[in-house]
Amino acid sequence: MDAIGCTLADMGGLPMNRDLLLALLASHTPFDSVEAAFVCQTLDFVRNDEDFASRFNPAGHLTGSAWVVNEDTSQVLLIHHAGLDRWLQPGGHVEDGDLFIADTALREAREECGITGPVRMESVLYDLDVHPIPAKKAFPAHLHYDFRFLVRIAGGSALSAQPGEIHAVKWFTTGELDQAQLGPSISRMLAKLPSPPV
Repeated sequence: MDAIGCTLADMGGLPMNRDLLLALLASHTPFDSVEAAFVCQTLDFVRNDEDFASRFNPAGHLTGSAWVVNEDTSQVLLIHHAGLDRWLQPGGHVEDGDLFIADTALREAREECGITGPVRMESVLYDLDVHPIPAKKAFPAHLHYDFRFLVRIAGGSALSAQPGEIHAVKWFTTGELDQAQLGPSISRMLAKLPSPPV
């Protein structure tokens, strides 16, 4: 049970089930040709790879991310990832107990950002990205098929970074992000937000 008083299943969340994953992907409207290609690539992966959700699949696996905004969408919450030395949205691998890909996104946001209060999370897919992860130790280079969900929380909430993996958690105004050139993936998610009131 989440702080908002319902389970993700009550919200129409997505079980780790191939047919429902495929339905979620099929119902998503890509923002541009780049995201459309990611949708096609992910559909093919989920249809044809038996271990699509396993983080130990050497070809790649699903991940869940949260695009965390304040209520009027004038601010976006990002983490500074220690290993990648970049500002990113919170997210990560599917773990045991994540019945829904949206569960993964919300759990990672709470863990990485220290979010403890109520949230409003959309049950539809907000964005989809496919990106390469370099080889590390014994694990080969592979792909992350990242399912992203829009999460709203109160702006200025007291937050804390997860020790070790995350250097910092910070609210950015949409204007700051627009000027920061943080990469095409974040630029695409930013462009999808409705304009905040003036």
